[in-house]
Amino acid sequence: MPTLADDLAEGIVRIIQRERTGIYHLSGPQMISVFDFAMQTARFFSLNEGLISPISSGTLNQPGRRPVSTGFILDKAMEELDYAPKNIGEGLVVVRNLLDSV
Repeated sequence: MPTLADDLAEGIVRIIQRERTGIYHLSGPQMISVFDFAMQTARFFSLNEGLISPISSGTLNQPGRRPVSTGFILDKAMEELDYAPKNIGEGLVVVRNLLDSV
């Protein structure tokens, strides 16, 4: 679940301002594989998708096993904090606008 740093910061600020305690899951709203995220990003920025290849996580030599799919349930943050993270497309627009301003 790609997470835009601005959304994460906004969620943290809302927790502090509302003096909330407990566990809040803050992330982007969409589950997507790293490969699919890379492909979507390449398409968005008109980059060469042919340079991106899928791999198996087993080839990464990580010390522990990793689940095939991971994600968070954002309901509590959305309901109690009015947390509204941007979807992938919206996040890519934010990144492009930041890059254009540099």
